[in-house]
Amino acid sequence: MTHSNKIARNTAFTLVNKLLTIFVAFFSRKLFLVFLTEELLGLNSLFTDLLGLLNLADMGLGIAVQFELYKPIADKNYEKIGSILNATKRIYNVVGIGIIAAGAVLSLFIQHLIMDNPYPLSFLRLVFFINVVSNASTYFFVHKRLYLQASEDLHVVNTVDSLVNVGGSILRIVAIALFRNYYAFVILSALQAVVSNFLVGYYCDKRHSQIKGIRGYQKQEMKTLLGNLKELLPNKISAYVFSNTDNTILSTFLGLTSVTLFTNYNSIVLQLFSFAAMLSGVLRASFGNVFQENHDKRSQLFLVSSYQLLQFFFSSFCAVSLVCLLDDFVGLLYGEKFIVPFAFVVILTVDFFLHSMYLPLSAILEVLGEFKALKRQEIFSMIANIVVSVGLVVPFGIIGPIFGTLVVDIFTTAFRLSTVVYKNYRTLFRQYLTRYLTYILVFFAEYAGIYLLLKALPFERSVPVFLLKGVICFIVTTVVNVALFRKTEEFAYLFSKIQSMVKRK
Repeated sequence: MTHSNKIARNTAFTLVNKLLTIFVAFFSRKLFLVFLTEELLGLNSLFTDLLGLLNLADMGLGIAVQFELYKPIADKNYEKIGSILNATKRIYNVVGIGIIAAGAVLSLFIQHLIMDNPYPLSFLRLVFFINVVSNASTYFFVHKRLYLQASEDLHVVNTVDSLVNVGGSILRIVAIALFRNYYAFVILSALQAVVSNFLVGYYCDKRHSQIKGIRGYQKQEMKTLLGNLKELLPNKISAYVFSNTDNTILSTFLGLTSVTLFTNYNSIVLQLFSFAAMLSGVLRASFGNVFQENHDKRSQLFLVSSYQLLQFFFSSFCAVSLVCLLDDFVGLLYGEKFIVPFAFVVILTVDFFLHSMYLPLSAILEVLGEFKALKRQEIFSMIANIVVSVGLVVPFGIIGPIFGTLVVDIFTTAFRLSTVVYKNYRTLFRQYLTRYLTYILVFFAEYAGIYLLLKALPFERSVPVFLLKGVICFIVTTVVNVALFRKTEEFAYLFSKIQSMVKRK
């Protein structure tokens, strides 16, 4: 199977997996509010942030491992692959144990992160520690997930995760409906993680038995991985700051109810963003293998540019739909009392577009091994994000943290363009930059035009109107984007790939 076919296959499985995940997540969230409380939902979101803090213990090892695996996979050097995975397993075992220990310590101080805490301290510590153990268990299997991703078998990981997620979500919904007990919800979530990781590991051992019997590792493998970690740690911390600090800041300064208001909106955006990031992960593995085989700069950048166009289609449609539909979605699903100021929605959706758009460049940055350059940018990003978010949260409420994220993403966009395109493809930089800026201008025109169009419609908030608006957003953005870019080489390339997928069906 060619790399293009693998990209298409993994993309399709990623799409199905993410759609299932999004549907299950919001259905579960709605029932959570019905059968439990707003405060518990805010507490659950806070725990997600804190677990993200503990996950910093892996220091970005996953990126370093996949980078090291590209060449031996291309060369079919199974001894080298086994050596890298064994070194990875050794490191991750230490990480898993370290997370459990750090989680036990953090649980002693958790009450200080909740303004006007309404829960007994013993309850907070117990449910948090169950979450910690569940999270740590992933690290004892993750080296096998990384190998499947690097070898472009991501569809297997997505299939297993989707099936286990649906089954686990059904059990959690039944449990909270029958018992209205948060303990049941947490324990079943922990079991879901264990089962999913076990099944992925079992498949990897069966499918790739040629590396299962390889024991030990070369000292050089461990040295190389640990050396890359020094450069990747700021990237890991910055990713945590981007997606996992807002709830902690809000809980500390404003309380758990503000966390619920924030996450009702932000969880939707993060689900779409994680979908975009999963697609980027599919491309990263394939780019890594392609770049090992084809060193022609123009061919490499054309491949990146093609998927940048695909990312634009996705990002513009999602961002326009979000600004037009977020308030309706929250109002219909959770109630009018959960709707927030529109300025928050604008900042949140513009930030989504900018961040989603530079994901292909982030993938290439990692494939090219530009870890030192990435380190400098991420250090600045995380400091700026925290300073702006904390400085604005008290005077501006939930708008403060998301504005801090927007400021950082504007800077990151400029950095990705200069570090990836200008540094490595300098003769093609002006052409790429012009196209990128065109995407941004087209997006803002669609964003303002479609929002004002739908705002003028004299309809009450309802499910049929919500669906109608969604259809309009899809049709208008798609027609405009296709009309503007249909004559480009990148569009022709993507269209040919879609045609070949359809013919194979």
